[in-house]
Amino acid sequence: MIQCGMKKTGTGVIVRKSGYIYLSDEGLINFIGSKIFALLLLTTTMMLTKVAIGQQFNLDNEKWQLEGVKNPFVWIDLAPDQHTLAISSHQSFPLFLFNINNKQIIKQFDVGNWYAGARINYSPDGSKLLLQQLFYIDFAPNKDREVRFEIADAQNGKVLFELAEAHDLKFMPDSKSLLSLQGDEVSIIDIASGKRTVRKTFENASNSLDADLQGRYIAVAVHPEDKRMLANVASLRKDKKALKFAKSFKQMVVILDASTFAEVATIPELYDQIFRLEFSDNGKYLFVYHTPHTRKAASATHGRQSYVSIIDVANKEAMRTTFLSTSDFEACFRMHPQKPIFGIETKGKKFPEIHLYDVSTGSLLDRYELSYRLFENMGEGEFKGDGRASFEFLPDHSVLIVFGNRLIQWKPTCLE
Repeated sequence: MIQCGMKKTGTGVIVRKSGYIYLSDEGLINFIGSKIFALLLLTTTMMLTKVAIGQQFNLDNEKWQLEGVKNPFVWIDLAPDQHTLAISSHQSFPLFLFNINNKQIIKQFDVGNWYAGARINYSPDGSKLLLQQLFYIDFAPNKDREVRFEIADAQNGKVLFELAEAHDLKFMPDSKSLLSLQGDEVSIIDIASGKRTVRKTFENASNSLDADLQGRYIAVAVHPEDKRMLANVASLRKDKKALKFAKSFKQMVVILDASTFAEVATIPELYDQIFRLEFSDNGKYLFVYHTPHTRKAASATHGRQSYVSIIDVANKEAMRTTFLSTSDFEACFRMHPQKPIFGIETKGKKFPEIHLYDVSTGSLLDRYELSYRLFENMGEGEFKGDGRASFEFLPDHSVLIVFGNRLIQWKPTCLE
């Protein structure tokens, strides 16, 4: 019904002379329909724009599918032959050996059957694999931890050696022996016989150690309980409060002679809790992966924070370059074997990312966002996994990433 003082138009819109607008039933339906259509059009446009931006950002990539494999992957490592890739899985799924040239699974082994999977590393000669137990959640993130390790034959998967509890275990350059940190003892273990020889005892050892491939040095993470160790840290001089804080919440790195196990140097730098030490293949750098104490970490960034700092091995001093990761899990990081490029896994606003940096300047060169959409390609057997990502630099100047049960080959321009 039309009230007095109003005018009916042909479209069902009733306009009051004062300027207020009313709608008849027909006009209301048309008006709401047009608004819904406009809203859907705007939403679709925004989604397409977002997808287009993502596709443009991650343009140079190619997915590899392992035929018949649907379980999520955890970690990868490239063999010294430069074409065999070891891929670990979680929840007791097999470890795969994958040929990157023909993109075929070569073998699979039943090793490292730990729920959250294993970090894997080839021995220097490629004959063996070292598997380290990983966890989804660290229930005591501020304490030193001991985990399980296995050494497996890379040809047949036979377990050659097991260690139930150790802070760290690494291959020695000869690939026949291991360097272990158990409690405060640094030992050499012969893989064939299992014989363990203690070479150095610390009263303050922490979580990690490593030996360089050149056979010159061994690095050990320690708690700086000795005043002598802290004496050369410039930031602590004449600051009793900072000295007390360092003793409680910071760690340091000691360099040993690999032949005599005599102390060569203590790096005059304080780090957070050190969970991983790794020499670069050329022995030029020592990477220190450390995480702040949960009660003392002041963070303005979302998520967990971890850092990779660098030590100049030749000069026995810390470099000023540090790389941040906000990954929910222990981050994967690698140094390119030929180029001065450092890669690390982190977490963006929504998705995991791989960042590539100039190792000298710390400047970001490129990044890859591991984005996905809900139920994307599930009909094809793809799964996004648990949010962890691992990567490797390949000989063809690309980066291979595992995320869920996907293998993604990324070709960043900085590696060309």
